Amino acid sequence: MSARAGGQDPRACHNLPMQDVSQLPVLVTGLAFLLATAFGAIGARVDFCTMGAISDVVDFGDARRLRMWASAVADSTHGMMRR
Repeated sequence: MSARAGGQDPRACHNLPMQDVSQLPVLVTGLAFLLATAFGAIGARVDFCTMGAISDVVDFGDARRLRMWASAVADSTHGMMRR
C-alpha cells in the first residue's frame, strides 16, 4: 500500500474532514435517527401500514395501499439484488 508524501492515504475521503474520529459513532447514530424519524413521519402521513393495507382489501375491497406496499417491497428487493 503506497501513501503520499504527506503520509495520507490516497484513497481517504476528504469531503468531511474530521479532526477527532472518536465523535464519528455519535454523528452516524444521530444522522440515522434523523433519517428514521423522517421515514417514520412520511410513512405515517401516507398511511403506509401492512396490516392496514391487508384490512383495506379484506374489509373494503380497496387494494391501493396493498399495491403501494407491494411496490415498495419490490423496489427495495430490486435495489438489493443489483448489488
